[in-house]
Amino acid sequence: PEKRYNLIIMTEVFEHFVLKPLKVLKKIGNALKDDGVLILTTPDWGHVHIYQQWEDMPEDEEVDDIRYEQLLKCGHVYQYNKEELEDIFTRCGLMVVKYKLSDSGNHNYMLKKSV
Repeated sequence: PEKRYNLIIMTEVFEHFVLKPLKVLKKIGNALKDDGVLILTTPDWGHVHIYQQWEDMPEDEEVDDIRYEQLLKCGHVYQYNKEELEDIFTRCGLMVVKYKLSDSGNHNYMLKKSV
């Protein structure tokens, strides 16, 4: 049986994903217990100009090992705005329980599985 968690914390990780985040975020959501919580924080400092929008990011099957290694060296691959994040969460079956934009310019989310 797959292990399920009450709490998963992702702080300052999401902006480093080099591929479209949907598959990974769905897996993370599925790893939550039904009443589990995902805490996710990511910068709101404006876009890094590798991609015009997050949907331009490649899927895993579109990237060979060399390109993947190149992307890993980019640091912040994409920085999301609030609307983009909430669209991604909805697509991944997650709902926002709580949101706060910190004084330092970070999105701070508490998420649960959508009912």
